[in-house]
Amino acid sequence: MVDEYPCHPLVLKKYVQIDEKLSLDYFERAVQAAPQDSHVLAAYTSFLWETEDNENEVEKHETQNDEEEQKTEPIMPSKEESDPIIPTSLPADGQEIDTANFSEDDFKKMIDENPNNPLFLKKYAQFLFESKRDLQAAEDYYSRAILADPGDGETISEYARLEWELHHDQDKVTNLFEQAVQATPRNSNILAAYACFLWEIEDEQS
Repeated sequence: MVDEYPCHPLVLKKYVQIDEKLSLDYFERAVQAAPQDSHVLAAYTSFLWETEDNENEVEKHETQNDEEEQKTEPIMPSKEESDPIIPTSLPADGQEIDTANFSEDDFKKMIDENPNNPLFLKKYAQFLFESKRDLQAAEDYYSRAILADPGDGETISEYARLEWELHHDQDKVTNLFEQAVQATPRNSNILAAYACFLWEIEDEQS
């Protein structure tokens, strides 16, 4: 098809998607075969970032086209759409929440009202780890978040970074990162964090 239609955008797009799918499959096999090879992880991370950038470019182009089409036919908003919606409660499990301006009291109130919500536990652990630098308390809340949602690779990865800084237990941290990669194998941030950790321990051993 590419030989017959070398300039057809749909044909080229489909071919690239097939190529990316094959590459993704091979990278995942490589990570499974050598989960502690920092070079494999770094290459896989780079590939994921590159494909993510390509997808964002395609989405941006399609969005621009949609906006241009909408300009030719203005749509009047309904009364329901024009009225602002004010949230009356905290987000449910799995939904994002902006805690940038939260105080410690805000976090404590959030946890008191939702003691088993993995997202809230994770947010408070991040606050304790990155802002308050209370590593012991952060360790406790990361542990609770993982118990509430064992499949959240990002939480496990952040917990691994904390454990490395707090206890410097190489075996435990390696195991945690491998759990994080298994839980979320296509998360470039997790792969990059794991690769950085492997490079760090390689430097310490050399």
